[in-house]
Amino acid sequence: MSDRPITRQEIDALRDLEIRTRLSQRFASLITGEPFDARDEFVKRTRDEENEQELRAKRAKIEAEEVTRRTLDTSVRWMRIFNGATGNFRPFPVLLDTGSRPTGGNLVADWWARDLSLPIEDANPPRRWITITGAPAYFDKQVKLIWKDKNDVLRKTICYVVFNSPEDHLRAPLFGNEFTLEHGDNLLPLDQDDLIAYTAQANPKEIELIRIQEEERRVEEEEREERERRRQEDERKERRRRERERRRRNAGREGRIGR
Repeated sequence: MSDRPITRQEIDALRDLEIRTRLSQRFASLITGEPFDARDEFVKRTRDEENEQELRAKRAKIEAEEVTRRTLDTSVRWMRIFNGATGNFRPFPVLLDTGSRPTGGNLVADWWARDLSLPIEDANPPRRWITITGAPAYFDKQVKLIWKDKNDVLRKTICYVVFNSPEDHLRAPLFGNEFTLEHGDNLLPLDQDDLIAYTAQANPKEIELIRIQEEERRVEEEEREERERRRQEDERKERRRRERERRRRNAGREGRIGR
C-alpha cells in the first residue's frame, strides 16, 4: 500500500464517479418507480398512503350513493304535489303502494294536508281496515292530491286523513298486516320528516274478517232494534191493559154509587 497522498485530480475523479453513479441510480429510480434513497422512499410511502385513502374515500362515496339510490328506489319515491297556498308544486318523498287494489288506500296526516291548504272532505265511501294491533281503523275524511308524474302529467289521488300531531310523523300503526310485513323495514324512516303518505293494504283474510265483523254488527243491530221494538210493543200493551183495568174499576165504582 502506497503512502502517496491522493491528488486533487483523483479526488475530483472519485467525486465525478459518485455523482455519475447517483445520477444513474436516480434515473433508474424514475424509470422503475422504485425509491432512490430514504427520502424518496418516505415520499413514495406517503404518496401511496394518500392515494389509498383517496381511493377508499371514493369507494365509500360510491357505495353511499348506491345505498341512497337503492333506498330511494325501494322505500321512497318523490311526488311533486300541488300547494294550494302558493299555486306551486312542491316535491315530497312519498311511500306509496300501487293504490289500485280495492282494499288499498293512501293515508296522509291532517296537519300536512292543512299545510298544503288541501280541503278535507267527507270520504265517499268511508273506509275501514284492521290495524297491526288487531283493532279496526275507520277513516271518514279524505283529501284530493293533485300532483305531477315524471312526465309532467297531472294526476289526482284520493288520500284518507289520519288525525294526529306533527310530532307523530305518521308512526301510528294504521296499515294492514300484509303491507306491514312486506314493507315494514322501509316505513317511516326517522330522518324523513317530510314522509307524508303510505298505503293501507288489507289481505284476503282481513277482508273476510272485516266482512264477518260487519255482518255480526248488522245482525246485532237488527236484533237490538227487534228487542227495542218488542219492548215498546209490550209497553204499549201494558199501558192499554192498565187503561182498561182503570176504566173497569171506575165503571164499577160508578155503578155502586148509582145503586
